[in-house]
Amino acid sequence: MGVDSTDPWLEIHQRGDAQLALAFAQLYWPAFVERRGCVLLEHRADDEAISAWLEHGDGDTQQVEGMLNHVHLWDELPTEQNAVEDEVLIEVGSTIVRCWRAALAEQFPGRAFQINLVGPDDDYGPTVYLTSAPSAPLST
Repeated sequence: MGVDSTDPWLEIHQRGDAQLALAFAQLYWPAFVERRGCVLLEHRADDEAISAWLEHGDGDTQQVEGMLNHVHLWDELPTEQNAVEDEVLIEVGSTIVRCWRAALAEQFPGRAFQINLVGPDDDYGPTVYLTSAPSAPLST
């Protein structure tokens, strides 16, 4: 029985394996951790990098999150960097944004986050950015 060419998982059937599937699962549903007031992708929560960015940003945790959590899709999913492939990466990025929202809601219930997708016009191509939402000012 052959693989149907209309199967959206055709590439997985033809080129995928368990390790690749796990890598994509972790891209779409990563583990997040909190370190020094920053919510970060677990694999990027390096104590030295956090300290350096906290010092550089005068303790601004959102700046640290922005630096350590952004994902340049051109880097993670190398492509020809043309309009057709950028369109595909925008769709992939949109799916990542939706998945990360759900993963963060599960892992950090009650916390608010900003997750944005910047298009291919950016110098770094389609990019996903994640920071904690700004805290509401305390009322007096």
